[in-house]
Amino acid sequence: MPYIVADRVRDTSTSAGPTVFTVTGTAPIGFRTFSAVCATSDVLPVFIQHRAANEWIVALAMYSAANQLTLQLVLSSSAGGTSTVTFSSGIKDIVLGTPASREFARPSPIVLPQGRLTLTAGTPVMTADAAAQTTIRYTPYTGRIVPINDGHVFYAQDIGAELTQTTTDTTKSPAAVAANSNYDLFVWNDAGTVRCTRGPAWTSSTARGTGASTTELAQINGVYVNAVAITNGPGQYLGTYVGTVRSNGSSQIDYKLGTAASGTQEAFLGIWNMYNRVNAVGAVCDATGSWSNSTSAFAPANGSTQNRVSIIRGLNDDAVQASFVTRISGTVGYYALGIGIDSTTVVSPSPNGAYNLMQIAFTGSVLAFWGGLPGLGFHYFQALEIGDGTNSWAVNGYPYFSLQAMVRL
Repeated sequence: MPYIVADRVRDTSTSAGPTVFTVTGTAPIGFRTFSAVCATSDVLPVFIQHRAANEWIVALAMYSAANQLTLQLVLSSSAGGTSTVTFSSGIKDIVLGTPASREFARPSPIVLPQGRLTLTAGTPVMTADAAAQTTIRYTPYTGRIVPINDGHVFYAQDIGAELTQTTTDTTKSPAAVAANSNYDLFVWNDAGTVRCTRGPAWTSSTARGTGASTTELAQINGVYVNAVAITNGPGQYLGTYVGTVRSNGSSQIDYKLGTAASGTQEAFLGIWNMYNRVNAVGAVCDATGSWSNSTSAFAPANGSTQNRVSIIRGLNDDAVQASFVTRISGTVGYYALGIGIDSTTVVSPSPNGAYNLMQIAFTGSVLAFWGGLPGLGFHYFQALEIGDGTNSWAVNGYPYFSLQAMVRL
């Protein structure tokens, strides 16, 4: 359905509408007919005006057949708002032209959403923790434009200012946020009000699901949109996907960069942007001075599941780099450390990563690393360690211990 913009296109009709109008196929002197610039199924903006009555309409129409226009979307009319008009008998002038009320143009592949999801007001790029948040914000970053599909073409929508969406909202979202769940965010035009709305929860931590009542995505002209209608939100294909969030166990959203502590140091990067991503690093340090390890199976470092970095990913398209380093000391047996992806017992293998095994008398720092695509949705990087089951090795925490994951979000 190409979108048609052309100069000097004008015809007349005696149709009453309110949806289908048949034109004569003869243009006034100096003008062209619709058939001269349109093919069947083309979409175009039109003005329709009764010559002898105060009846008019501004709309998007489809050239549905030879010399026939079928209205698809009413922008304004003499009936008020976006209501259709049943015209009285007589001649109506129909003109192809761009409405002043909205900026319609051929879609530009470079006009992509210019904002970012954030948890801090007026701060598109967060550099500090924002934990236990109940308001998700879409904030202008490189600009205020978001391309929105009106059902036929994308137009450049100026969002004006920061958009907000609360985790408890049930009027413009399907339901309140549930615990430990993934949610997609969509910007759309709600009868003249631009909103940022949540879709339904993903069907699992790593899958959106497909079909009705899911947040399945589709791609139109390179822009991701909602593939199915969202309850209390945008109709099918009418919401522009801008990112994903992950709730915590209290149904709130966390952005925690990590810290040096014992038992509360986890990094949790619970927000991800589809556009205008930046680098972020989640880093944790176990503040325990030292501990001994002689376990014969991989387990969380210092027995703590807080020694991890958790992330959310709306698409699996940017690589993640993770590293784990600490200082150890031992004389017999062996000690190894590694990084577990979504596991507290299994080290993620090569070629994407490696663990470090010490089998000789040694005092110093050891390093494990991992790099690659961890997958779609929610994932965590866990610091793991293992001994030989008999001999004890001393492991140092702060300031030698560091688990880091660099992501784009």
